[in-house]
Amino acid sequence: MGEIAFRYAASADVGAIHALVERVYRGPEARAGWTSEADLLSQPRTSLAEVAGLIADDNHRFVLGERDGKLVACAMIERRGEAGYFGMLSVDPAVQTAGIGRALLAQLETSVGTLWKCNVMTLYVINLRHELIAWYERRGYVQTGRHHPFPFEQHPASGRDDFDVLEMRKAL
Repeated sequence: MGEIAFRYAASADVGAIHALVERVYRGPEARAGWTSEADLLSQPRTSLAEVAGLIADDNHRFVLGERDGKLVACAMIERRGEAGYFGMLSVDPAVQTAGIGRALLAQLETSVGTLWKCNVMTLYVINLRHELIAWYERRGYVQTGRHHPFPFEQHPASGRDDFDVLEMRKAL
């Protein structure tokens, strides 16, 4: 297999981004991997309209990772003042554990510095996702101690609602 090539998304990429994010976060394929939220949340992770809106906004970008011309990874980055933020980090379940997520994360960190001169990156993760929290900690992210309510009004829970989101940060 070829190397991963990174680029920023264009409006023509909306459908592919949406499909990948849904497969990773809510789809049946994701249940086999370790990144799924399908056991916690039942509604779609995003929408075509949300992805299109983020691509059109100058304070956001989607970073795409392609291998042999096929989308295998993506994530949204956002400028939040002096800090960068990322969300929707998605790696195709068929190629997870191949180092693509680690490479994408490094590209996100580089991108917020290059685009917006950010020297800090933040993220939010569901506090019950211990394996994912540990993965981010191994990459230099630290828990800030701040917890935020989970937006259940936007993303209804699937059987339980005893969680929130934990903020993590890394100096770049």
